[in-house]
Amino acid sequence: MNSIMMVRDKKLVEIPFSIATLSNLLGAQRQSVSTIFNKLIKTGKLIKYGKSSYIIA
Repeated sequence: MNSIMMVRDKKLVEIPFSIATLSNLLGAQRQSVSTIFNKLIKTGKLIKYGKSSYIIA
């Protein structure tokens, strides 16, 4: 399955792992990655779409 799809002219990105795993892959602290995701959601740049999917706004 493709991990990037279109929803209402926006890109839907599915992240198939947790924030902790993503932070390990990036070499960053889990709290830092979580904070960045939360800021992107608060500012409307990302929209949570299910458990592990986000819409890039």
